[in-house]
Amino acid sequence: MYKRNCIYLLGVMTLAVVMTACAESANKEGAMNTEQTGTVQQNRVPTEAECKEKADDCHSEAADSALQILVNKTHSLGKDEVPPDLVTVDVPTVLDNPEVNQMKEEAAQALKELFGEAEKSGMKLYARSGYRSYRTQVALFQGYMDKHGEEAANRFSAKAGQSEHQTGLVMDITSDSASLQLSEQFGETDEGRWVSENAHKHGFIIRYPKGKEAITGYIYEPWHLRYLGVDLATKVYESGLTFEEYLVESQKAKSDDSEQGSHTNITLAAAGDIMFHKEQLKSGYDPVTKSYDFKEFFEEVKPIISAADIAIANFETTTGGTETYEYMGYPRFNSPDEVLDSIQDAGFDVMATANNHSLDTGKKGLIRTLEKIKGSGMDSVGTYAKRPGTRVLMKEIKGVKLAFLSYTESTNGLANALSSEDRDSIINIIDEQKIKEDIQYAKDRQADVIIAFVHWGNEYERKPTREQVKWAQLMAEEGVGIILGSHPHVIQRSEQLKLNGNSAFVVYSMGNFISNQRTETLDNEYTEDGIIIHFEIRKNNETNETKIVKVKYIPTWVYRNLDQGQQAFTYRILPIESYADKNRLSEDDKRRMQRSYKDTIAQMNAPVYAN
Repeated sequence: MYKRNCIYLLGVMTLAVVMTACAESANKEGAMNTEQTGTVQQNRVPTEAECKEKADDCHSEAADSALQILVNKTHSLGKDEVPPDLVTVDVPTVLDNPEVNQMKEEAAQALKELFGEAEKSGMKLYARSGYRSYRTQVALFQGYMDKHGEEAANRFSAKAGQSEHQTGLVMDITSDSASLQLSEQFGETDEGRWVSENAHKHGFIIRYPKGKEAITGYIYEPWHLRYLGVDLATKVYESGLTFEEYLVESQKAKSDDSEQGSHTNITLAAAGDIMFHKEQLKSGYDPVTKSYDFKEFFEEVKPIISAADIAIANFETTTGGTETYEYMGYPRFNSPDEVLDSIQDAGFDVMATANNHSLDTGKKGLIRTLEKIKGSGMDSVGTYAKRPGTRVLMKEIKGVKLAFLSYTESTNGLANALSSEDRDSIINIIDEQKIKEDIQYAKDRQADVIIAFVHWGNEYERKPTREQVKWAQLMAEEGVGIILGSHPHVIQRSEQLKLNGNSAFVVYSMGNFISNQRTETLDNEYTEDGIIIHFEIRKNNETNETKIVKVKYIPTWVYRNLDQGQQAFTYRILPIESYADKNRLSEDDKRRMQRSYKDTIAQMNAPVYAN
């Protein structure tokens, strides 16, 4: 499942954040403002020889592979990778450094022609920084990190292996009008404007264009030229897209053309923690009718969730009824049955129920919760009324078989009150043997995609623990294709794992989809952040091969407001990018929502094309 050996067209998100890097001068420091966090996956673009060997798996012509190479914080080069045909550029240079005055031979010749045409137009250009070795980049990044700290350094420089300069296809250029420096001022000079309009005619693009920071991850860099060859550079220039966007659109077009009529597509939407704190329960209560209704919480995201063929989230409360417990929030959650009606109305189909609050209302509450989930028209996975015949939830959508698994690291100690039999059977506490058994069960039933929802990690920590990474790697090795994390109540990174011949998408935490956790209650703004991850899954009807063809990130933010005269807060889950009524928000809410969007996207490292 998910077999692919050549990765060309990988990007990130709706407005994808594909982090690239090219900084050479500390002059950029004051301008850099895009934050990137997370761990890099080593998804190196193959060589021409490798492409020829595995031609059936590649999505670009082998002859073009060297020019189409994508290098950034997701796709890295090895420390020993050096272009075989580096030459010293035959153009005016700024730095007395033989290494950075080199490019690949084809690119160097094209640069000479570009500079020559510029001179005919009365423009004098200078080359400032071209090829940089892995070793040079180590020292460069370390220097920035020592001076500014790792977080700041990541904003304007690249770790070794993650810089385009190592390809030999890049040259940073400048002019006397820009004081021979690398700054945005160059783009406003006559030379900069001329380069912007003519670079593609000689095979170059402005790699980081203005207004595309959310896509490239870096600010406008009018000085950074990337060589693609005249044909490809012209196509990218005329499209008005970034290199990442162009590759993604090209891949989609090729995939659609080659597979049209022979495949089935389905969509899966996933969200994080659905919680109901005491203030939320007040908000959903109507004192006149003495009833509850929480549908308004979800009305802004309902079109997104309901549009998916199947949708899943973490149900982190119980509906244990009021026979033994009253309705309550933290620390022992018990919600009215109407919360499930609202969740189902929003478009959700499956609730992952293995989490540290599954037993908040005891075994009876757990069983009643499962009954009410089923009664609302949804399925559950992760907890059971008694020892199940299988812990795996199998669903078939348009002929595509999906297997859902769900596990939790913790029960807040409440499982200790259960008998050993119940502890082993009614809640899936994470265990290597269970995981392997469940995956094998799914494989035996020809599951096309195995999806694991895991409640793990440490609350409020923005980086996954070693245990989270260990479990994710185990699942990926065993054949899980999608791994969805919950529990930290903040967003943690996504990435692509390629282990044991299997490709797996993992997001370590999807944050809070709905809760009362926020700056005002926890002094933690990141608890306001959530995300809907939308997967497009394609099955070849002839070969039965199934793969993820697209991953779309939809950051969300929990809006909470109390107008004058209101007795309870108003809650809404807002899809940040598409929310239509932003003008109705206060300036503070707009600022908080923009901060949420930026921080969420900065954590998303997995590519749009996850195979």
